[in-house]
Amino acid sequence: MLHNAVTIRLNKMTQTAFLSPLLKFFVDGLANILEIDESNIFVINIEDDTDVSSQILNVSVSIRKESVIVQGQTTDVFYTPEYIREVIYLHRTLLANLSTSQVLPFDDNLCLVEPCTNFEICRSLVMQGVAKPFISSRTVLFRPVHPTQIFSCVCPPGFAGMNQTKMCDTEIDLCYSFPCQHNGVCLRHESGYTCQCKPGFTGPSCEYNMTALYDSLSCPSSQCKGPSHCVPQSAGGFLCADCPQDGQHDQQCQLRTKSFSKGSYLTFASLKSRNRFTIQLRFATQEKDGLLLYNGRFNGEHDFIALEIINSQIQFSFCLGSNTTNTVKTNVKGGVSNGEWTTVKVEYVSRVATISVGEDCDPEIAINFLDRLGPYSCAVRIKQELSDVCDNPIKDCNRLLDLTGPLQIGGMPVMPSSGQVSTQDFIGCISDLYIDHKLVDLASSIADFSTSVGCEPKEPRCDTSPCKYGGKCREGWNTFLCDCPERTGGKDCSQTIDMSRKLKGDVYMTFNNPSVIRYPWFNGVAFRTRNANGVIMQILLNSGDVTIQIVDGIIRYSYLTTVFILDKVRVDDGQWHYYEVRWFEKGAIDMFLDYEQYKWKFQNVTTSIMGKDVTLIYVGASRDGNKPMANFLTGCVKDLRVGNSAQSSLQNPIEPAVDQGCTGSPVCTSSVCGVGQCVDEWNNHSCLCPAGNTGPQCLEICTNFNPCKNWAECKQPLQGQNTYTCECGVRQSGKYCENQAPATCPAGWWGKPICGPCNCKADKGFEQTCNKDNGTCACKVRLGVNIWDISLLKAKNSKTLFLSYTGTAKRKCTEKQSWAEPDLFSCTSNSYLKFNETVSTSKINPYIADYTLTLLKNVSYTTTPIYGGDIMMVYRFTNITLSYEISQTGLSLISQQYSDFVQKLLVVLSNVTDEKYSRYWQQVGKLTGGATHLMNLFEKFVAKTVELLPQAQSGTFEAVSDDMVLGADWLNLHNFSGATIPKYDNNVKKGSIDKEASVTFPPSLFSLPVTSVGHASSLEVSKAYFGYVVYRDLGKHVNMNTDDTIRRTGRPMTVNGPIFSLVVADKENITHGYIADPVILTLRLRLPNNRTNMYCARWAPSASDETSGTWTAAGCRVRNTSCRITVTSEHCEEFYVTCECNHLSTYAVIIDIADGTALLPAIIDMEAVTYVLTTLSLMLLLLSFFVLFTVKRLQCNWNSIRINLIFTIFIVDLAYVIGINKTSPELFCRLIAIALHYFYMACFAWLFIEMLHIYRMLTEKQTINYGSMKFYYLLGYVLPGIVVGLAVGLYTDAYGNASFCWLVTSETFIWSFAGPIAFVIVINVFTFIFAAKASCAEKIPISDVTVVRYGLLSAIFLLFLLSVTWILGLLSVNFGVLALHYIHAICIVFEGFFIFLVYILFDKKVRLCAKRFYYRLKGKKVEFDENLSGTRSSLPHSRSALAYRHDSSKEGGVRINNIGISTTSTTSQSSKSSRGVKADKYLQSTSSSTSDGPGVKDIPYGFELPFKEKLKSDLDGDKDGNDSDSDSDASMDRNSLELASSHSSDEDDEFDLGPRWENQVPKSKAVELAIEQLEKRKKEKERERLGNIDDDDPPIELIESTVQNSGGWAHSQHLCLTHQM
Repeated sequence: MLHNAVTIRLNKMTQTAFLSPLLKFFVDGLANILEIDESNIFVINIEDDTDVSSQILNVSVSIRKESVIVQGQTTDVFYTPEYIREVIYLHRTLLANLSTSQVLPFDDNLCLVEPCTNFEICRSLVMQGVAKPFISSRTVLFRPVHPTQIFSCVCPPGFAGMNQTKMCDTEIDLCYSFPCQHNGVCLRHESGYTCQCKPGFTGPSCEYNMTALYDSLSCPSSQCKGPSHCVPQSAGGFLCADCPQDGQHDQQCQLRTKSFSKGSYLTFASLKSRNRFTIQLRFATQEKDGLLLYNGRFNGEHDFIALEIINSQIQFSFCLGSNTTNTVKTNVKGGVSNGEWTTVKVEYVSRVATISVGEDCDPEIAINFLDRLGPYSCAVRIKQELSDVCDNPIKDCNRLLDLTGPLQIGGMPVMPSSGQVSTQDFIGCISDLYIDHKLVDLASSIADFSTSVGCEPKEPRCDTSPCKYGGKCREGWNTFLCDCPERTGGKDCSQTIDMSRKLKGDVYMTFNNPSVIRYPWFNGVAFRTRNANGVIMQILLNSGDVTIQIVDGIIRYSYLTTVFILDKVRVDDGQWHYYEVRWFEKGAIDMFLDYEQYKWKFQNVTTSIMGKDVTLIYVGASRDGNKPMANFLTGCVKDLRVGNSAQSSLQNPIEPAVDQGCTGSPVCTSSVCGVGQCVDEWNNHSCLCPAGNTGPQCLEICTNFNPCKNWAECKQPLQGQNTYTCECGVRQSGKYCENQAPATCPAGWWGKPICGPCNCKADKGFEQTCNKDNGTCACKVRLGVNIWDISLLKAKNSKTLFLSYTGTAKRKCTEKQSWAEPDLFSCTSNSYLKFNETVSTSKINPYIADYTLTLLKNVSYTTTPIYGGDIMMVYRFTNITLSYEISQTGLSLISQQYSDFVQKLLVVLSNVTDEKYSRYWQQVGKLTGGATHLMNLFEKFVAKTVELLPQAQSGTFEAVSDDMVLGADWLNLHNFSGATIPKYDNNVKKGSIDKEASVTFPPSLFSLPVTSVGHASSLEVSKAYFGYVVYRDLGKHVNMNTDDTIRRTGRPMTVNGPIFSLVVADKENITHGYIADPVILTLRLRLPNNRTNMYCARWAPSASDETSGTWTAAGCRVRNTSCRITVTSEHCEEFYVTCECNHLSTYAVIIDIADGTALLPAIIDMEAVTYVLTTLSLMLLLLSFFVLFTVKRLQCNWNSIRINLIFTIFIVDLAYVIGINKTSPELFCRLIAIALHYFYMACFAWLFIEMLHIYRMLTEKQTINYGSMKFYYLLGYVLPGIVVGLAVGLYTDAYGNASFCWLVTSETFIWSFAGPIAFVIVINVFTFIFAAKASCAEKIPISDVTVVRYGLLSAIFLLFLLSVTWILGLLSVNFGVLALHYIHAICIVFEGFFIFLVYILFDKKVRLCAKRFYYRLKGKKVEFDENLSGTRSSLPHSRSALAYRHDSSKEGGVRINNIGISTTSTTSQSSKSSRGVKADKYLQSTSSSTSDGPGVKDIPYGFELPFKEKLKSDLDGDKDGNDSDSDSDASMDRNSLELASSHSSDEDDEFDLGPRWENQVPKSKAVELAIEQLEKRKKEKERERLGNIDDDDPPIELIESTVQNSGGWAHSQHLCLTHQM
C-alpha cells in the first residue's frame, strides 16, 4: 500500500480543519474523479509541510484498484502513483471544487536533482514509516503513518556500461538484432526501436504480410484499433472492419487528425524519454500563436519541452531542470500561419535539439550552409552546454530531461506558473503525430477536452469545380480560392470586371464618384504586390479619409483615429488578394481577406461614418492635404468597390501613365537556376532543382555541401532515386551516418562490429560480462550472499541459504554447460520448520492435529515460493494424519470431532500440489512414495468414512479445495434406476475441480431389501453409501507404473485430467473388485490437444507396499469421446472422455506425453483436405489401372509390373484414408495397420521389380517383355507377405493403438517395417545406377533407348515420392503435427497425378489408342502413323531376338520359339560359313523348327497362363511366283514371320494398316535389293526354260534368307516399347 501512495498538497489547510469536516469531502472528490468507490481510498498520512513557510498540508493516500485471490488469499491491487498523479493533474480544479480545498501542484521528489549517475533512472520509493501520535478533531480520531521516501537507480534498457556493467554510461542501438522483418527499416529510439515497413507489410516488426491469407484465428486483431475488428480478405491480407469511413483513420483504424478550438486539448502519457526522442506532426492554422505540444512535470516547473507557434514561426523550448531555458525559433519564408498543412519535426539527442519545418527540409544542409542558401532557413538547432562540474558523473547535475507530467497536445488545462510557454491554446488542426517514428492514435488519449475528429477547414472543396470561366481552384481555409483569368472576378470568377491596372510605383488612379454613405457601406479591392509598404486605396470624405494600406507586409485600415491592423497574414507575397470591409449600424465592422479565407469582426466601434460624403478616391497612392502624392504602391489592382452595396464598382478612372493588365518583369534568365528549372512567380522566381541538387543555383549537394558525417561518402542519386545517400561504414548508422558505434562493445555486450547483449543472468550465478568474441557466459567465482560457491570446475557445490530459508542448495557448474539449475529440494522455509517437531513424533491426538493443520493452512497461503523441504513437511503431516484416521473407529476420528478438518487438509494439499512443484513431488516420491502413497491413503480414508457414515454424527459432507474434492453421501435405493455423483452442491470454484467429473452407477450395483412376501420394503428408507475423491493436480505427481494391458510406446505417460477415487458400500459392506455392470465415468481432459495412446485406466494398489501400485486397463475401456465447441471460436475448448469400468477403484485417463493432436476444427479441416485429395488420387489411380489393364495393344511384362504397382499404391491410399483413425473396433484397426505394413512393402517391392526389369532389358540379349512373371510375383507379393506374417506372429499388439491404426515410431518394432523398406530403397538406388550406366552403353539390345531411359527416370522419381509419402504418413500420425498431415495429403495426390501423367497422358501409344477409339466412334478411319505405332520397317535391325531360344511352355508359361529362320535358311547359313563367312554364335543354337511358334494375341493380360492356341497366319502374299520345289526352302513362312512380331494379329486388325508389310517393302536398301533379285531370278527361271541360264546370279536360298532375316529383325524388335513413350 505504501509503495503506491501519493502526496496531495492542500493550500491554507490545517490537520484539524481537514479531519472535520473536509476529510469526507476530500475522499468523495477523489472517488468521483477516479470513478471508484470511496471504500477503496485509504488516507495514510496527514502532515504539515515543514519545508515551506506557508500553511500547506500534505495528505498521503493510496487507492485500491481491485482485490484478487492468490493462492486462496485475497490480495489488494493498487493504482500506480503515476496514474493517480495524471488523473489529479487533469481534474485538479474539479477536485478542488468537490473537496472545497485549494489543491496545489504536486511537489517534486528526491529524483529532481538527478542523484543517479550517467543514464540511470531515478525512481522514488515510499518505505514503511513510523506510526505517529493520534490526531483528533471533533469527530475524527486519526493516527497517521509517516512514510519514508527513498530513491533507487536503475539502468534502463538500451544502456550499458562501457567498462563496468553498472556504470550505465553508453547508449546501445537496439536495432542490432535486425528485428524488422521483410526488409523493414529499423529506426532507433531511446530504449527501443521502430520499424518502417515496406509496402504490403505491417505490424510492430513488419511481420504481417498483406498478401498472405488469414483466417478468423490468425487475423491479427491487435493491428485494428478503436471500434474496428480484424476481418480476413479472400484475396489476401486483412481489413479493419467497422472503422469510420471519414478519411481520418489509417488502415489500422488509428485516428490521424483532430481539430482544436480555444481551450481544447488532448492528454497522453508522458514521453519518458530523457536523452533521445523524435517528434513529428502536421498542423494547419491561421493563428499567429498557438501551443502545439507540451510535456513537463506535474508541478509545472523545472524540466519541460514545448513546441509553439510564435508570431507565425515555430519555436521549441526545453529545460533540464535548472534555471536555464533553451529556446530556438525558425525563420520560414511567409511563416506557418497560412492555413496550409505544415510538417514540423523535432529531434532531440543528448541536449541538442534540431527543428525542421517542411517535408522537403534537409536540416543538415539548412543549418550548416545557411549563408549559401539565402536569408530564410527551414531548420534550426540549439545545444545546451553543461558546466565543467558536470564532467564528474557523481556530481549532482541536470543532464537529462525528466518529464513526469502528461504530454499535452494542442493546449493544456492549466497554464504553468513559471512562464514556460507563451500560450496555452491552439486553434487549428493537428494530424499525423509521430513519436519516435510511431504513429500516435489520437483516439487513444488519456483525456480529450472539446476536440473534434477530422479537420473541417481543410476538407476538399475544389472537387466540385466551383471556379467559372477557366478559373483555377485552390484549397483554402474553410473555403476555396479561385485564380481568375483577366476581366473576371468574384469568389468563383463569375463576375465580369474591368481589366486589371498595373501601378509602377510612381503612378496612381483617381475616381471622382461623389456619394453619401449609408449603412451598409462596402470597400473592396483586389491587389497583388511584393512591396511591404504602400497605399492601396484612399477614400476622401468631407470629414477625414478612409485609408487601406500595406505596412510591413500587413494590411492597415484606418479612419481618423480608428485603426485596424490585420496581422494574421502577410499580403506582400505577389499573390492576388481581395480585401473587403463592411460597415454596419451600431458600430459593427466586418473585414474579409480572400473571400472569407481570413475574417475579422469588430463590435461597438465608436467612430461613425454615417452620412459622410465621399468626395474623391485615390488608388495606388495617398495625399495628405495639399501635399504631393505619396506612399505609392508597386503592383496591380482590380475589382475596385466603394459604395452602399457589394456591387458598387468604381468606374471611369483618371489614370495617366497607368498600364492595363498585370504582367510581371522577366525574372528567369538562362543561368539563374543553374541546372534547375526556373519558375516565374510574378516579379520573383523559384528554382526546381533536379534530384541531388539544392540551393538558389541548384548546386550538387555532395560536391558543394556534403552533409554526411564521420567521413562517410556522399553519393549523388542514381536513376529513380530522389536524393543523395550517405554511404556509412560498418560502425555507422543514420541518414547522415551520424551515429558512431563504439569500437569495442560495452561491458555486458559482445560482437563485432555490431554489439549484442550477453544475456548472462546474474541471479543464476553467472558473471554479467561475457566473451567479447562469442558471447559465452562464465560462472561467478567469488563467495557471498546469494552467490553460488565454486572452488573447482566440474565440482558439485553447496551453499547455505540465508534470509527465511534453511537447508543446503546444490548447484553444478560444468566446463561445458557452466552453471546448471540449482537443486533446492533440501531447502525448507522457516515458516514450515516449526512443524518439524509435530511431524517427527509418532504420537498425535485430534486437538494437536487440528491445531497444527490450522497453522499449516495459514502458512501454505502466505509462504511463496515453497521448496522441497516444505513439500516433504506437508507429505509427512498428511501421512501421519491419514494413518491415524484409518486406524480409528467411531468418534475417535479427527474428522468426526472437527467438522472442517478435511476441508483444511485439502486446502493445504491444494496449495502445494501445483504443477510447478512437480519436480519436488517426484523427489519426494522416490524417497517415500509421495503423491502415490497419499492417493492410496485417501482411498482407505474414504472407505473408513463410508463405513462409519451410517452411525456418524456429522452425516454426509463434501470438502472442496482448488485441487481436491472429497465427499461422502448416500442414495435412496427405492425405485433406484441409476445415479450420477458427485453433486458438488454448487461449491466448486471456477478454475478448480471440473464439475463435469462424474460417475454414474448402474442399477445392478446395489440390492434392495425385500419383505417376506418378496416385495420391496417401503416401511424404511433403504440406503447405499458411497465416497469419492477427485484430484486435479495430484495426478501429475503419482507414479506411472503400468501393467501389460497398457501398451508403452517408449514415451513417458501422464494423467490427462482429474483422478477419480470411488468407494461404494452396499448393505453397509464395502464393495470390492469386479462388478457385473460397469460404472460410467465422465472425465474432462486437461490437455484437449493431447490424446496420444489414450487409455481409461484404474489404479491397482500394491498388496505388499502401500506406497506404490500400478495403472491397468483391465476391465476399463473408452466408451466414447466428445468435444465442446464454442460458437464464437469454433474451437475444441473442452474434450470429454467417457469410460466404462467393471472394477471399483481409482480411475483416470492416461496418455503419452507427446505433441498431441490438433484442435477439433483443425482436425476436421485436415481430414476434409485429406479425404478430398486422397479421393482424387484414388480416382486417377483407378483410371490409370483401367486403361493399362483393358487396352490390348499395351500388353507386355513391363505393363503388368506397372499395373501391380498401381494396384498396391491404390490399396495403401485406400486403407489409409478409410482406417487410419478408426481405432474402434480393435480388430478392424489392427487389420488396417497390417494392410498398410504389407502393401507399403509390396509397393517398394514392385518398384524394385520395375528397376530390375529395365536393367534386364538393357543388358540381356533375349526378348524379356513376354514370358513368365513368376519370379516377379514372388518378389512383389510373397516376400512382403513373409515379412509381415512373421511380424504379426511375433507382436500382434504393435499394430494399432488408441490414437491411430499404424505402427508407433517410438518402439523398436518399427524396424520390422522401416528396415526392409530401407533395404529395398537402397537396392533400388543401386539398380537405378547400374541401369543408367547400361543405358549409356554403345551397343544396346533394344530398339528405342529413349523410352527406356524415360521409364527409368520415372521409376526413380516415383521411388523418391513414395518414400517421402511413407515417411510423412508415419510421422504425421505419430507426432500429430498438423503441417505434416497436410504435406502428406499433398504427396498422396501428387502420386496419383504423376502416375496418370507419366503412364497415360504422356504415353504416345495410349494417345494413339485413344485416337483410334475416337475415330471409330466417329466412323472414321485412322491414318496409321509409323512413328507412333512402331512399325516393323521403322525399327532398327537386331539379330539377337532372332537367334535367342527360350521355351517356357513346359513350365506352363508363354512359349517363345525361334522365329524367322527356316531350316533351309539355317542350312544356307551353314553353307555360307563353310565358305569363309563367320557364323553367328547365336544362330548356332537356334531351332530349325519355325512352324508352330505361339502367337501373341491370346496372352491373358497381366496373368501367367499358357497360350490357348498358336497365332494364326494372317498375311496375304504372292504365292503364284514360287515354284513347288522352293516351297520348303525359299518361300517366306507367314507363320514364322508373324511369330517374330511383338504384337498380335488382332492388333493389326484393329488398326487399318493397309497392305501387309510384305507388300510395303522394307525401306532398307538390302531388302529392296533382295526383292529385286527375287524378281530377277523368276525371270531367269523363265529364260532358263528357254535355255538362257545365267550362272553368275546368286543362289535363291541366300536371297530368300536375306529377306527373311531382314524382315525378322525389323519384326521381332518391337518389344512393347512404344507404349512407354
